[in-house]
Amino acid sequence: MDNLHKRILCISTAREALSSVLDAWGDCIYLDDDPSIDEIDRAVDDFRPDLVVVFGCRFAIPQRILSKTEFFNVHLALLPRCRGPVPHIWSLIEGGQDGVTLHKMNAEIDEGPIVAQRVVSIQHSSHTLNSAFELLLSNAMTLLATNMNQLKSGKYLLRDQIGKASQHTLKQQSTIQQYVEDNLDLPLVKFVPELRRRVDKF
Repeated sequence: MDNLHKRILCISTAREALSSVLDAWGDCIYLDDDPSIDEIDRAVDDFRPDLVVVFGCRFAIPQRILSKTEFFNVHLALLPRCRGPVPHIWSLIEGGQDGVTLHKMNAEIDEGPIVAQRVVSIQHSSHTLNSAFELLLSNAMTLLATNMNQLKSGKYLLRDQIGKASQHTLKQQSTIQQYVEDNLDLPLVKFVPELRRRVDKF
């Protein structure tokens, strides 16, 4: 198999977005139904991918699996900020710059070294949470596509995560989940202040 056409395993619920990038670069299979650690392990053993692309995984993948091939994660915030689930929401809550990160995975959630990042400007007056997510996802796919040649060839550069880190959990997410689900199309200029108020209560 040539250097630019390899086996790619994708772990993500956003299959349509990821396939628009990955299918051009190799033979791909997708685990897109919130797979367990055992299912991921079996897929890696059976498919023997040259690399794995992850988006939206809800748990840390053990090092025994990560050591079998190269794993890269697409993250909808500027790491080291907003490690953990729904980072685009926590980025809005925290304030500051929004953006996307492509990083190599290690056994800790969202702590692996960075391949590339991209700042994304989100205008709160003209975006909802749904449209902000789509904007970030589009930029993340552009970032992934821009770096796929390096990932496939192994000629990518890594840098440590620097700056003030923040991390959030599934338990924290559960405290705001209902409000988020009920207000996906509310303008961010109204959505974010109320979300911050609700977070401050806990």
